[in-house]
Amino acid sequence: MDKTKMALIALAMMFFGTGITEFIPVGLLPMFSQEFGVSLFEAGSTVSLYAFGVAVGGVILTSLTAQVNCKRLLVFAVALFLIGHVFTVMATTFIWLLIGRIMAAAAHGLFFAIASSVAVSLVAPNKSAGAIAFIFSGFTIATAFAVPLGTYLSEFLSWRVSFWGVVVVEAFTLWLNLRYIPNNAGHITSKPSWHNQWKLITTPQIILPLVITVLGYGRTFATFTYLSPILQNITKISASAVSIVLIMYGVMIAIGNYLGGRFGNGRYYYGSRHGLVSLYERANVTGQYYVVGKTLCAKCR
Repeated sequence: MDKTKMALIALAMMFFGTGITEFIPVGLLPMFSQEFGVSLFEAGSTVSLYAFGVAVGGVILTSLTAQVNCKRLLVFAVALFLIGHVFTVMATTFIWLLIGRIMAAAAHGLFFAIASSVAVSLVAPNKSAGAIAFIFSGFTIATAFAVPLGTYLSEFLSWRVSFWGVVVVEAFTLWLNLRYIPNNAGHITSKPSWHNQWKLITTPQIILPLVITVLGYGRTFATFTYLSPILQNITKISASAVSIVLIMYGVMIAIGNYLGGRFGNGRYYYGSRHGLVSLYERANVTGQYYVVGKTLCAKCR
């Protein structure tokens, strides 16, 4: 296999690791709560603080390291991600667990900021879209299959098993990056300033899709974060069955990504856009009826 393909695999492996570590706590919150003696609400901070670390830590690290060689940045990001997970699996208190999560989150944000530019620099211009799709497939595969498998194994062994798996994956990823990523990959010719970044996100053409993305992800993860306790405490399904729901969720993400890419361009854009709006409306109505129904049932008891 040629070095370009191996370099893309190295990037995809990093996406695979970030996909696992971002979503795996969703099925593990009851375990965190029980082992560390915290409430489910507090256990949910393993997800919310991770998201905060990606958003804030990633931006800060990206700005501070904008002129650093991209290969060195990738190696640094993978190493920091790996160290964060060592902290996580060795945690004896909830605080140390959160510290490990935040370290990994900052590395996650930095990696996402530079991975696409590195992937594009490895291939011919007419193959750049395929390269980006390939590396992001690692994230999709992790969401669809690795996260449910990790949740299932954690139910029978320990939640630490899932994170040890990430440590092994990222150790291999670190070796792949050192060996196959070219030294001149993703070369940056100019350093972005804080002013330019702020100007970019306040551009009218950027604000609307940014707000849609923030609200979409926010409303999704507000529920998804507590999916495991919701399923176990309200719908009364077994803990082991949660992994089946996560598989269904991951598969639908994969299908949605494919359909979005397939029908989101050209003459299909109008239909896909209005189809998305219609889907959101139906999801809103369904969710509202469910919440109202549960509230009325609770008051009638």
